Amino acid sequence: DEQVNAHNSYPGNLPAALERDKLRQLGDAIERHLGVRPRCYKAGRYGLGPHTYATLEQLGYEVDLSPSPPYDFSADGGPDYSRADARPFWFGAQRRLLGVPNTGAFVGWAAGASRRLWRLAARPLAQRCRLAGVFSRLGVVERLRLSPEGFELPDLIRLTRFLLRRSQRVFVLSYHSSSLQPGCTQYVRTLAERDAFLRTIDGYLHFFLRDLGGIPMTPLEWRAELLATAQDSTP
Repeated sequence: DEQVNAHNSYPGNLPAALERDKLRQLGDAIERHLGVRPRCYKAGRYGLGPHTYATLEQLGYEVDLSPSPPYDFSADGGPDYSRADARPFWFGAQRRLLGVPNTGAFVGWAAGASRRLWRLAARPLAQRCRLAGVFSRLGVVERLRLSPEGFELPDLIRLTRFLLRRSQRVFVLSYHSSSLQPGCTQYVRTLAERDAFLRTIDGYLHFFLRDLGGIPMTPLEWRAELLATAQDSTP
């Protein structure tokens, strides 16, 4: 029902009725074939739009995991999360839908200038000079996501410690399930790369659970705990 192009590959760019109908049909198919109604959502290509949150509320979703700070997808029509942070938030008319962004940040000593410097490094001439790599090696700024896709274990640990120092307490480790099958994504092309991919995940879980004493939860489990805590604290 829409033209197939890069702009429309972000579902939030679709007309509200079409975005809602596509998501409703997808939810119906999942429930029909798997016997469960989906309650968590992550937009394809992280593509939230102006009507997405209202649609999620109308369709009975409880958690959204779409935002991807500090990435900017606006070059081909996607959302710009470069100014967002990774802290969870409540949304919806009743403020009972939980937004849980992907964990990512500009890391380095550039602090408030990080976004501006990263945009500078993304310019064509700067890319030819590999300015982003220079910034990373000097510790000025680097853009990291808590994912084994394109990042190594030291990157994930450095990002986590950076955010911990800034009072972040919720971390989302994410990847595309297709990366577990060699040849399906650019991140895992061979069995050897798949094994290295799994070692990165294993190493991070060891660090998070043992070194930091982290607690693993699904998004729905964490939402239930937050609501229960809020209810217990109500006079």
